[in-house]
Amino acid sequence: MKNSLKYYGFLIVALASFNFSGAQNVIVSQDFEDPALMDWTLNEVIQYLGTSQSDVNVFVVNDTYQGGIAPNFLIIPDTDNQDIQITNFPNSNYLHTTISPELGLNIFNCNYVNSGGEVPQSLISLETPDYSTIGYEGVDVSFWWLAGGSNTDFGTEVYYSINQGLTWDLIAGPLTGQSWIEENIDMNNQIDDLPNVRFAFVFNNDLGNVDEFVSGFAVDDFKLLADCVEDLGPDFTVCTGELVTIVADTASYDSFSWSTNVDSIGGTLNVLVDKDTTITVTSTSTGICDVTDEITITVDPIRPVLNVTVLSNLNGVDIQCDGQCNGEVSVEVIGGVSEDETYEVSWFDADMNPVNEDDVSNSAGLNFTSILNNACSDTYFVSVLDDICSTPENSSVTLTSNTEITNNFVGDSVSCFNLILMIGEPMEQGKQYQVFRLELILL
Repeated sequence: MKNSLKYYGFLIVALASFNFSGAQNVIVSQDFEDPALMDWTLNEVIQYLGTSQSDVNVFVVNDTYQGGIAPNFLIIPDTDNQDIQITNFPNSNYLHTTISPELGLNIFNCNYVNSGGEVPQSLISLETPDYSTIGYEGVDVSFWWLAGGSNTDFGTEVYYSINQGLTWDLIAGPLTGQSWIEENIDMNNQIDDLPNVRFAFVFNNDLGNVDEFVSGFAVDDFKLLADCVEDLGPDFTVCTGELVTIVADTASYDSFSWSTNVDSIGGTLNVLVDKDTTITVTSTSTGICDVTDEITITVDPIRPVLNVTVLSNLNGVDIQCDGQCNGEVSVEVIGGVSEDETYEVSWFDADMNPVNEDDVSNSAGLNFTSILNNACSDTYFVSVLDDICSTPENSSVTLTSNTEITNNFVGDSVSCFNLILMIGEPMEQGKQYQVFRLELILL
């Protein structure tokens, strides 16, 4: 079976190998140094690509480079040492084809059994997990590879999928007839800002070699790279006198130079803004990137003004009956910035516990108003945020009530009770009393 290069020939032109000219950051890296942590899938069936599980060739990860002599005195050559640019060269762990252990040859460097005779042509694969490129631009692919053989119609092909492996597109291949070489593939922004991007290497064992056992295919230092971009975010507006925190991309860069060094720690800047301000940062990834971005913070001088009113006040008293909770307080919000004419309002009691939400009603009229119902004789705090202020406007109010009724009725104090005091007839014969009626009513 021949690889499907002829069906995707146009992609090889569009996604040609090249040397990266712009600065890029590494966003995904796999060097296979710890096979236990490797999250690639080897030797699985990918029906769309026609791969299968082979009885003679498999993909493995090890650090074996020494060949040997197979039965019938066929020589399996040593695998070439790695290039100096490969992690832990010259003989690090790497992912490669080898003759299946089931054949009992016990030679596990980069080799394979060529198709022909009793050995059928077959495709075996290795597949990466899904990688997220959300938020990245100019995402490209880079890896080192080695391959034996000289038949350019066959070899290893590289595919990518953006729909979790349902369909695949060819981006490189056939890779054959080279010692260690770095492959850089310009993806032309086709895998930028996507949640699921995976890759597959498909090895075809029909390389047309004279010898049955020869150097197979190997890959190492697989990377996804993205353009060096610093983004402090969109410009925004705040209230005057607010403390603002600006955060740079600390995942991609290791040093930062801010236009103002007031309270800056690495990639984080805290600045008190009292006028329109433009802040610039130069972010550096040593030896790779040096990029600059700026953000403008506009100050809105109009903060919300709170007008607090006790609606239940009567004759200077907020709650007429001592011990009852039927007070009513409103806060009117004047000014500030609100696109939908509503504000974030929070009410608290004297212990700074939030009040019951069912006791609060909000309305947007000429000015936004929030009313606290069922208030007791207590101190209440109210906090209001508009669309741009990060620190709220605060106010408080203390509700008063009449003192508790006692049996001393002096003066014209207002009470919420109707009290009738009657003195009846004397129980002793011959004694006479007058009857008095004393009634206190609510004024």
